[in-house]
Amino acid sequence: MAMNDIQSTEARPFGAFAPQGLVAQIINWTRGAPDSYLGRKFAYALRRIGLSSLAGQPVDIEALGVQMRLHPDGNVCEKRVLFTPQYFDPYERELLT
Repeated sequence: MAMNDIQSTEARPFGAFAPQGLVAQIINWTRGAPDSYLGRKFAYALRRIGLSSLAGQPVDIEALGVQMRLHPDGNVCEKRVLFTPQYFDPYERELLT
């Protein structure tokens, strides 16, 4: 992404990149997936579809109690926060809270 593209993206208000349609559904499904072997496999498979559907675009979302503009394409941490924040270490999350 070029510097001008990044600046114009960041200048837009929060919510301008809210997930829509299939991506919004995938986010809901992956965030609701159980913490089991099959639940994680299901969530990770859907995550690949969601990332492909985003086509490199940022996403405005609330995760872990904070509003964020995420750029999940090529960013492991941000794609995990977007699709499966429930799998982050619960002890660590409690400590940070």
